[in-house]
Formats: sequence, structure tokens, C-alpha cells
Amino acid sequence: MKKFFAALILLMSFNALSFVTLDIGIIHKKGIDKGLVLDAELYTREDFRPEHRKIVTTNDGIRFEFVSHLLPDPQETGPSVLVEIEGLLIHSDGRLIKKFQRGDLIFKLGEEKSFEFSQIEGQLIKLELKADLQKL
Repeated sequence: MKKFFAALILLMSFNALSFVTLDIGIIHKKGIDKGLVLDAELYTREDFRPEHRKIVTTNDGIRFEFVSHLLPDPQETGPSVLVEIEGLLIHSDGRLIKKFQRGDLIFKLGEEKSFEFSQIEGQLIKLELKADLQKL
């Protein structure tokens, strides 16, 4: 709980009228072995609420369940924020595509992260993440 409050205070120090958003993109392509047919895509902007579980789902059922965390950056002085995501990317048939554990996925505000998964034959699933500071 101390980490949560420390991260919240750090976030508030950016600007009293600012908040963090997480841009999420999920692209699901089927038939890549037959000419790369786009099946579904989802782009959403979610308010960043540390320690709060969220679920986003594409129309065809690919699900990203995650919890976001704010971390102080030990390499920076001042109000620097690192974002950490832990969660699951789940196929519509229930198969686990990827599990992100604590420490696996840490990035800075404004930095984009992109992952491609092709372990299901003939399919490609791409996950894109970017956290930004939004001013009111």
C-alpha cells in the first residue's frame, strides 16, 4: 500500500491537472498462411488507475486483462514515472497467449511497447501499449 501512495504522490507532482492514460492496441490476424487476412482490431485509451484491474476485449474475443502500476525511476531525479503492467493476453478459445508478470513489462511515459505472438498456427496477435501524461 505504501508503494501505491508513493506512486500516487509522484504522479500528482507532475501537475495537479494531469493524469496518465494507457493506449492499448490489439490486432488479430487470421489466415496469415493464406494471405494475411485482418480479422479484428481494437484501439482504446484507458484511464490509468494504479493497482486497478482492467479488461479490454476485441470483437472476436481476444482479451487483455491487466493491472497497472506506477514506479519511481531510480535512474532519474525529480518527477519521473515508470509504468509497469502485469496481466494476461488470452485467445477467444481460452488459450493463454502471454502472461506478463511483475518485472516483465516496465516502460517510461511516452515509450511504445509492441509484442507479436504467432504460436497459434495461421494467426498473428499483436499487442501495442503506450502510457502518456494527459493535461486537462
